[in-house]
Order: sequence, then C-alpha cells, then structure tokens
Amino acid sequence: MIPHILGDCLSIPEWIEYIRSYSFGPIRPDRIVLHHTWRPTVEQWRGSRTLRAIQRYYGGKGWTAGPHLFCAPDGIWLFTPMNRVGIHAGAGNGSLSRGWYSIGVEMVGDYDHQRPSGRVLDHTCAVLIGLEQKLSLQLDSKLYFHRDFSPKTCPGRAVTRSWVLSSVEQWRHLRWTDLTTRPSSGREGG
Repeated sequence: MIPHILGDCLSIPEWIEYIRSYSFGPIRPDRIVLHHTWRPTVEQWRGSRTLRAIQRYYGGKGWTAGPHLFCAPDGIWLFTPMNRVGIHAGAGNGSLSRGWYSIGVEMVGDYDHQRPSGRVLDHTCAVLIGLEQKLSLQLDSKLYFHRDFSPKTCPGRAVTRSWVLSSVEQWRHLRWTDLTTRPSSGREGG
C-alpha cells in the first residue's frame, strides 16, 4: 500500500495562510519532531519527483503515512495531512487513542556534518513558527528531535536544540513579522 500524500508545495506566504486556517480536528498535535532526510540531500532533491519516490519508499516499508512536512530548497511540501497521525519517529508519533500525536517535519539534506542553511533553513523556521503559533506551543519544551526516540543521529549531529531555537528566534525577529503583517504576495518571499 502506498500512503496517500497531499503533494502540494507552498511558499512561505502560502504556508502562513495555510497554517492560519488549518483545522486539526478534535485532537490537536502537542509536539513537533524535527528530522533530516539524510538522503536525498539538497543536491539530490528534485521536487515532486523526489517526493513521489519517498512515497513509494514508505509504501514499500508498509507505511500508511509518513512525516507531515518536507522543508526543501524549493518550498514547503505537504505530505501526510497534519490532522492525521504520521509515521516518522516510532514512539514519538503518538496516537489518537492516547490523546496526543506529533507533527513530523523533515529538513531536506544531510546534517551530520553541517547545519541547514539558505532556503531549507528559511522554510524550516517558517514551519516551526507557524506550528508554534497555531498550536499554542512553546518550542523550547515541545520541539523534539527524531534521535530523542531512536538511536539515529536525526536531524543530524550538527543540529543542536539550542542552535535550532536560536535560529528560529533570529528568523522570527528578522522575517516573520514582516511576512505576517503585509498583504499576501503569493509565491514571493518563500
């Protein structure tokens, strides 16, 4: 079985509109789990073609879902609907029967030796801020890494909690307010 995916790619302004109006349903996610794809790397990423290959890979593993979002160099890709429990972090996925679940956010790239930068980092910061605001979460206590639930290095050895939180705060200060107070500009700025 191949998991159903949304497959849309959003710019940052489109993401802001999308998350503001998103309906999570009766049980809202109460944490975020950050990942890196490891493979594909940023250089290997080919947008929709790569996303479909990931979908087939997960289907081959017998998964009925995957992570919720992919922060890529070309935009924010919607994978598993955020009002459903995804498959991305083992016990960190949560379950509706337990009354909680997490949102899985993938940063495209291998971050064992270097940190994400450029558009991948911009898209990741926008996603984290948008989810934090929509879900009324505090990232310092509700942001987890895949390695918190696994022996993997994910989201990469070079990525630390303090660096992510600092990057998000810096991005919020420099970009978020401007993006959320001006009229929507479609795919501009994303």
